[in-house]
Amino acid sequence: MAGFFGFFDYTKPGPGVPKDAPPKSRLRLFFDVLLRKFWKIIQLNLLYTIFNIPGLIFLFIGTQFMFPEIMFGDIEIDVYLRLMFGAFFICFPILCFGPAQAGMTFCLRNFAREEHAFLWSDFKEHGLKNLKESLLICMIDFGAFLLLCIAINFYGQLINQQRIWALFTFGVIALAFLLFAMMHLYIYPMLVTFHITVKQIYKNALIFATIRFIPNIGILLVCGLIIIATFIITELGVILLLLITTSLIGLIINFYSYPTIKKYMIDRLQEGDADEGDGEGVAAVAAAAAIEGEGSDAAPGGALPGGASAIDAGAAPINADGTAAAFTDAILDGGADDVEAAAVAGAPAVTAKPGQKVYVDGKFVDPIAESDS
Repeated sequence: MAGFFGFFDYTKPGPGVPKDAPPKSRLRLFFDVLLRKFWKIIQLNLLYTIFNIPGLIFLFIGTQFMFPEIMFGDIEIDVYLRLMFGAFFICFPILCFGPAQAGMTFCLRNFAREEHAFLWSDFKEHGLKNLKESLLICMIDFGAFLLLCIAINFYGQLINQQRIWALFTFGVIALAFLLFAMMHLYIYPMLVTFHITVKQIYKNALIFATIRFIPNIGILLVCGLIIIATFIITELGVILLLLITTSLIGLIINFYSYPTIKKYMIDRLQEGDADEGDGEGVAAVAAAAAIEGEGSDAAPGGALPGGASAIDAGAAPINADGTAAAFTDAILDGGADDVEAAAVAGAPAVTAKPGQKVYVDGKFVDPIAESDS
């Protein structure tokens, strides 16, 4: 008899999950994932810290522009405020090494979707896969950060000289920076989920920052309080920042942002593809037009070289006969009548049109030119 008088018998099946059990709330699911993935989150934080050394260098340079002198004339206060200020920009993430942030975001996004992630291999693969785009985002953010530092230093001196107009200008800059910080709740999750341009990523991130302004402020406040609590004891704060703070805030951001991205982008792309069927039938492929990480749903015959699905490579859904439908060069770049619809403007059709490409014989080609030849 297994166990001890029937107790502690781990060979017997457990009660399982009821078939009609209600889904867990996002908050409860977050804490479930946090407990189950706690050690992996620490490992991911350490991995990210190692590869984010360029981001730390950017941060050091930027703070010298913003605070050229010792704050409040006290070295300890100066170090404390610089660390807390830097942690804010690293965790959100505004100042970071783009490929490292892309790799970490992919892993945390999978945790938020309750999917598995191989820490090192996925971190490396998606850091390299999004290398060019993430480096461009990194450079844009660093340039914006330097401009912010210079503006704060310049207008701060004018405010000290009691220039009223400088106070108003400073307020406008602060509001712009707030929107810029909100955009970063969505930038990297979109980067690792869709094959779209950096311009389109920033455009949609601005839309999400605007239409979800109040919830975004709530998330910024929660994450800001975590950073402040981390540095109550400065030395301990540095250790926590190296071990868990960055990945913990990243997990919060992905749990928060992914449902919004799914609602306004992924779900609407799927609805658009269902409505655009041409009668010959389109296989039920999740997230048409270049959604990463969903390749397991592709129809047979839709595999591309290297084992990637048509979705992973940026193709539209797979037709019933196994051929690739129209490749969409750009998603979400059209106009819209209302603000919310703008988040999904330009949803792709499932049939080839002029200017679109089709996957044929190992390459993407212009269907018009191919048929003419």
